[in-house]
Amino acid sequence: MTSFEIARNLFLFGSLSFAVMGFAHAALSFLDDPDPKRFTPVNDDVRLSMRETQLKFANRVNMWRAWLGFNISHGFGLFLFGFIYLTITIFEFSLIVYCRPLIPLAIIGAAGYFLMALRYWYYAPAIGSAIGLGCFTVGYFFLRSFSL
Repeated sequence: MTSFEIARNLFLFGSLSFAVMGFAHAALSFLDDPDPKRFTPVNDDVRLSMRETQLKFANRVNMWRAWLGFNISHGFGLFLFGFIYLTITIFEFSLIVYCRPLIPLAIIGAAGYFLMALRYWYYAPAIGSAIGLGCFTVGYFFLRSFSL
């Protein structure tokens, strides 16, 4: 297997990690609208209070709906990050080699998600982000030795 093929496989796996995490996060958040079980506070009084609290700049929106919207949009953004890199990797991986900013953007994006997961979230997104970050970083080193 060539360094190009190894890098491609690493980018596939790293991209898939982010796409799956993003899809799962958005889907589970969306399911919390009718049946709050996942990204809801443990203390149900907090969620009920969130439903009764409007935002100052948008009276029609309560904190619970804003919370769900944030989580859905966050998951969607994470999914798009992974899906875009997955699509490029599957259909035209040489674009990642030719368009050099795509590699640091992948590494910076993955590192950002990893650091946020460590600081603000829980272990599953930290592990998934670490996998993606590791795949992108090691893939970069395999591509450094490859020339088109």
